[in-house]
Amino acid sequence: MNFVIGNVLKPKTIFREVDTVDNALTLSLYFRINAPSCATRAPLIEVLNR
Repeated sequence: MNFVIGNVLKPKTIFREVDTVDNALTLSLYFRINAPSCATRAPLIEVLNR
C-alpha cells in the first residue's frame, strides 16, 4: 500500500504493489521533466488522474 499526499495532488491510497522508484517517475511526469535515467517501472497512474 502506498500513500501519496500533497498540496496540489489529491490524497490517494493505492492498493497494488508499488516501489519507491515509482514515485520518482510519477513526479517527473507530473512536473513534465525528464524521467530518471534508470526508470524502468510504471508511473502511479492513479495519482496522475485528476
